[in-house]
Order: sequence, then structure tokens, then C-alpha cells
Amino acid sequence: MGTLVWLLGFLFEWIGDEQLKAHLADTSPGKTKFIKTGLWRYTRHPNYFGEAALWWGVWLIACNVTNGYLTVYAPLIIGLLVRYVSGVPLLEAKYAENEEF
Repeated sequence: MGTLVWLLGFLFEWIGDEQLKAHLADTSPGKTKFIKTGLWRYTRHPNYFGEAALWWGVWLIACNVTNGYLTVYAPLIIGLLVRYVSGVPLLEAKYAENEEF
């Protein structure tokens, strides 16, 4: 299960990056600045979700060893940092005045 969760996170980050790269390379007239298709249709932050899933996957794998469950602080801290400190808040603040975002 841990490997599947990790793989989900990895794929989410990779696919999100590829979709963003294609969006930025698109020079079509009338294209919006912000991507709103693919994974980006569901979340403005697919990379942050993927990062959190990676850490939860590693934690699930760690649960297979004695006292591995005690490492739960690692995915919790990363999730809280990305959501409330260094990830989402900084990006949201950067584009807060942009209605398109």
C-alpha cells in the first residue's frame, strides 16, 4: 500500500509538471496565463499534493518495521509546512490580486 501511495504522489507531481510545461510552451493566442486543465482543473497545487503523498507512502512503508509508525511526524510536518507555511500560502499570496488565479 505504501508503494502505491508513493507512486501516486510521484505520478501526480510528474504529470502536473508535464502539463504545466506543455501549457507554458503553448503560444496560442488567447491562452490564459494559468493552467486550468488536466490535474490543474482539480487543484491549483498538484505538486504539493504529490509531495505529501510521497511522504505518506514512505511512512506506510516504514510501518512495516518495528516502531516504524512512530515516524508519522515526518509526513505530518511536511504536509503542514506545504499547506500552511512554505507552499500554498506563498503561492496564494503571490497571485492574490490576480482574478484569473
